[in-house]
Amino acid sequence: MVKAYLTNSACYMTGVSANDTLPSNSQGMGMMNLGTAFDGIAHASPATRCPRTFFGATGEVRNHTAFVAVTGQPVRISLAWVDAPGPTSGSSIVNNLNLSVTIGANTYLGHVFTGAHSVTGGTADAVNNLESVFLPAGIGAGTPILITVTAANIAGEGVPGNADTTDQDYALVVYNATPTAVAADPTTTTVTSSVNPVPKLQPVTFTSTTLNATTSNPVTAGTVSFTDGATAICSFVPVNGSGVATCTTSALSAGPHTITANYNGDVGLAGSNGTLNQTVTPIVELAFTSAAVTGDNNRLDPNDCNALSVTVTNNGGATGTLVSAVLQQQHTGRQHQPAQLGLSGPRGGRLRQQSDAVPGVHRQQHGRWIDRELHADVDLQRRRLSVGGQFQFAGRRGGQLCIHGNAIRRDHSGRRDSHSREQRG
Repeated sequence: MVKAYLTNSACYMTGVSANDTLPSNSQGMGMMNLGTAFDGIAHASPATRCPRTFFGATGEVRNHTAFVAVTGQPVRISLAWVDAPGPTSGSSIVNNLNLSVTIGANTYLGHVFTGAHSVTGGTADAVNNLESVFLPAGIGAGTPILITVTAANIAGEGVPGNADTTDQDYALVVYNATPTAVAADPTTTTVTSSVNPVPKLQPVTFTSTTLNATTSNPVTAGTVSFTDGATAICSFVPVNGSGVATCTTSALSAGPHTITANYNGDVGLAGSNGTLNQTVTPIVELAFTSAAVTGDNNRLDPNDCNALSVTVTNNGGATGTLVSAVLQQQHTGRQHQPAQLGLSGPRGGRLRQQSDAVPGVHRQQHGRWIDRELHADVDLQRRRLSVGGQFQFAGRRGGQLCIHGNAIRRDHSGRRDSHSREQRG
């Protein structure tokens, strides 16, 4: 019994030479963890009651039923027995028992694992006198657990001191289970939002409150899982002394969302859920496009004026775009006049024009002289805005005009990430 109890509460190890599939040569069934062994979660030991449970012949079967106590805790079943003395050569196994656990439509065999948890399928263990089934948290409180122990082979005296020379007893421990279904009080759960609607990428906190529907008192035990439709947001959040659990996220996409807070129940408390409709509004995310300029318009002669059309489009996720015009001159002399840039927003956009260059100060880039750089920050109030740009060169020699578009994304700290492309015009 002690072996089954301590093994049942072992902690799966993930360090160097561990992090493997149970049971293993590196960690056995895991590291002993008395914290789990004595954490107060209900245990069922259906095979240890009087009269004593044992097998007298091969092929006998014993069925035991338990019920999940708490949704937010794992379910663990461990079977152990003291085998009869075996031979010193060859296989030392004399009496072989098999463990099978059925929950709903799934059946798990003892010691068939992937990583830390049991999986369906596989074959029964025939070489150990300890078998376990470990299942993760999430099985609903009150769910029946059918545990089947089968005498695969009884060939020796596993229970000394009686007249039967071929027999075997066993110990069975079930973590997070009760031997009988516990009558559960109904509960009610409501959920609220800290901001509704909320802009995309902004954090929003969902708060659930769960009450005992019989007494109207807040529940003080159990967990709440928050979902967005079928997608988990926060799982198994413990309720506090006021029956409250919270979940904060900033990962919701733009659009409508159905948020559900599922109270998972606890011993004596049934599960319940509450929902709300959360709206996430898009923030401005802009893409830069520019009409191509061809033919003679690609070259600006002195005192020529060329009009270009720039379109800025909202894609749903940032706050601005930067449009810049750069006049590049090829020349032999140093006689220059400032370039001129005019922008207008006919559909309600707010434009701000600024110059990064000082008149009369020139710098050379890739063999060309940049006379002036002019920028316009576009802050859209609507999803789409056509910006007309009229560029005039008043110098004595010709040059080429380049239009640069930088799509900017601003987060709430004010930082920028920019990606640029160039359109010659």
